[in-house]
This record gives sequence, structure tokens and C-alpha cells, in this order.
Amino acid sequence: MDVVGSATFGNNASSRGAYSNGLSVQNNGGVPTSLFLWEAGVGSAHLGFKANDSNLYLVNSYSDGLIANAAYLALTNAGNVGI
Repeated sequence: MDVVGSATFGNNASSRGAYSNGLSVQNNGGVPTSLFLWEAGVGSAHLGFKANDSNLYLVNSYSDGLIANAAYLALTNAGNVGI
């Protein structure tokens, strides 16, 4: 996929406003929202938010493919980093 300019993907129909000038992945509240990376037979990862959670997660999800996997780094909404 090539995105030139801006594009929006997801289930949330509300406007993202002036917050994004590029690729936007958005979803309704109460469900996980993430960018999923996958390399067959090698690994997978999520960058995004768990359902109803304002912390940003970088998750090594290779063992189960889920953003809820315990192998993660978290950036809290206060700027703290958790491992």
C-alpha cells in the first residue's frame, strides 16, 4: 500500500481533525486500535492501544498475535516508560 498525502483506515467515522497529516488508523472506543506488523515465520508486533487504555504499547506479539501479549513496552499518558 502506498499512501501519498493522507489516508484514514478503521471503523471510527469521526474526524481526526488536524492531528494527523499522514496515515491514520482509528477505531471506536472500547476496542484495541493498533498498527500490526507481521513477517511470516519470523515475528509480529503491534504499535497501538489496548481497549479502553490510554497508554501506548509496543508489543512483541509473536507467540499469540495479540496486543494484550505480556511482552511489551508501554508509554503512559504521563510520559513514563514501563517494561
